[in-house]
Amino acid sequence: MIYYNIIDNKKVFFESDIIFADYEAKVANTEEQKEYYFEKAKTLKLAEIKQVKDIKLYEPVFYMNKYFVASEIASSNIMGSILLDENTIWLDIDGNPINMTKQQMIELANAIKNQRGKIYFTEAQQNKAVENAKTIDDIKKIIVNY
Repeated sequence: MIYYNIIDNKKVFFESDIIFADYEAKVANTEEQKEYYFEKAKTLKLAEIKQVKDIKLYEPVFYMNKYFVASEIASSNIMGSILLDENTIWLDIDGNPINMTKQQMIELANAIKNQRGKIYFTEAQQNKAVENAKTIDDIKKIIVNY
């Protein structure tokens, strides 16, 4: 997304809010202003990390050469099926019925758990990198990627 602000009666364009916060920090007159824009850049990066995590948590999981819903509700329903100790007909992401044994349901639950665990771990690493950042340039170097 491209942003702009009016500076000296001219439009100045920026690629992101963080780049704009960087620009603001460079032209800030006081240390207090610079600190404010640094904290603003950190807040924006943390929001970006959370937004991407929230999207990634709902990506389907690949298991048995098919994609399955990996939401919390799906995980809960899978656990219910496992607890009932029955073979199940489960739907893949395209709505196709798949006959699954209890063991396959356990493996699907583990695949979802592993996928979600990696996402939460990555989020924690990226949040830590933001918190450890000393400059806006440090924040800009953090690539939000799961």
